[in-house]
Amino acid sequence: MKFNKTVTILRSKAVYANPRVDKCAKSLSQEGWRVNILAWDRGTLEDIPRRELRDGYEIFRLKLKSVPGKIEEVFKIIIFNFFLIIYLISNRPKVIHSCDLETLIPALFSKALYGAKVVYDICDFFSYKFAISYKNSYAINILERLEILLLNFADIVLVADEGLFGKLKFNKKFIRLYNSPEDLTFLSLNKKNNKFKIFYAGEFSVGRGLEKIIHVIKGMNDVEFYLAGYKGLLLEEIIRLASHSDNVIYLGALRYNSVLKIASTCDILIAFNDPSILKYKISSPNKIFESMMLGKPIIVSKETSMAKLVNTEECGIIVDYNKIDDLKKAIKYLKDDLNYRKKLGLNGRKSYCEKYSWNIMKKRLLFAYNYVIDKKVKNLDIK
Repeated sequence: MKFNKTVTILRSKAVYANPRVDKCAKSLSQEGWRVNILAWDRGTLEDIPRRELRDGYEIFRLKLKSVPGKIEEVFKIIIFNFFLIIYLISNRPKVIHSCDLETLIPALFSKALYGAKVVYDICDFFSYKFAISYKNSYAINILERLEILLLNFADIVLVADEGLFGKLKFNKKFIRLYNSPEDLTFLSLNKKNNKFKIFYAGEFSVGRGLEKIIHVIKGMNDVEFYLAGYKGLLLEEIIRLASHSDNVIYLGALRYNSVLKIASTCDILIAFNDPSILKYKISSPNKIFESMMLGKPIIVSKETSMAKLVNTEECGIIVDYNKIDDLKKAIKYLKDDLNYRKKLGLNGRKSYCEKYSWNIMKKRLLFAYNYVIDKKVKNLDIK
């Protein structure tokens, strides 16, 4: 009997600029899967359509305004889960690709109800993300135990972050799927001026070190700091700081290809996260792999998973998050030494091509889906 290749991807974000989900959906669609995405538009941006067609797949969004850090968000998550359950029961996709704990329970419910296969994708370990807004250690511990328990009922688990591999080593059904971008080096463009450009794209959240970076480059007239993003508790504060600075440029919300285009015109990328926040300590975000793909050095914080990766691949500079002077020295060193910048960039580019490219990750994704369809596939632990 031929397997009906239908998959529904569940994501508790709007999927406006969500490269991991986009790449998975596009790759599956290219291999003959009929792909739908169910997403949650929390009202961060205006004019995001309720329904959208993209690259061979379709996105359906539940529009339900929510503010991170508020207790009412818990009730909104419950409403979103009911929305997912109703859709899944009505449409019965053969495979459910669940992203994070906020969508896992509806996926497992569908598995128990009609035998759906469940691919669990840990984009962010939920309890660590929860800990940024809520400081209740008891609740955080319960959520961590709950996620580890429930993910064992998935047919396979995709893991993006190096820091989680040790925690999940007892589970033999997981595959490393890094947040690598597609190879778009042709986007590299000429710089508009001779100033040294630093680039950041992402959420404006506590612990991202953005205020520190802005403070450090104040008075450095030959340096510019470009920021792109549209959400986070510090959004208004970052916009205010940028408006009062001559060398900080806030670009607003950008589609992912636009992010990469602008990054390609800059000299370095930066991911200066606070390692005392567990989510940032273990995460291996898009930025590190984007810098490798574009052949750009990156500055990262000490005592993080990113620092281990940068140290191994020799593609950037590692700085103590609590030492602002060291951050300033790192920026100045990279600005003044073009040859060293090129060396780090070439190291990153080589590592991307040999170990981390999306072509390599795509093979892992398709391998995971083949395993879900046919459990006879062997040698699950591909490196």
